[in-house]
Amino acid sequence: MSMLAHCGQAHTDRWCTSCKHMFKNENNLMQHLRSAVHRPARFPCPMEGCGRFFIDPAALVLHYEAGACPSGLTRSTVIRAVAEHDTEGVITNANTLCYCPEAYGGCGREFRLLSSLFQHVEHGRCGLDRSARQLNEVIDDVVKGRFVTAS
Repeated sequence: MSMLAHCGQAHTDRWCTSCKHMFKNENNLMQHLRSAVHRPARFPCPMEGCGRFFIDPAALVLHYEAGACPSGLTRSTVIRAVAEHDTEGVITNANTLCYCPEAYGGCGREFRLLSSLFQHVEHGRCGLDRSARQLNEVIDDVVKGRFVTAS
């Protein structure tokens, strides 16, 4: 039996078949499988003059927060604008922190970064009802850049 065949059979919990690469543990493999290596960048940055694409909404928001977008968005301007736009308090509170909304089956955990909340939502580990209309509207507004008009 070849080494590649062995890895594919004996180490399925940490072996990427398509890349023929062994990872240290299952979590590292899962992160790799969720990366741009295996997922298409299908979320365009909606800000004028940018043109970059991202694999998920969390990566798009991280782009804003890192100040990498030509629009000039930064971590503080993003959270402030989203908090102003989220008038129902679906994902933000008075302390301008983001949280996983218990009203939609979430865990109530608070996040300092909007990208962290989006990543938490995308991983779906806490039972959050991702089909909730109001939650999806707020997330969609961020992904499409509509929150910026609120600031």
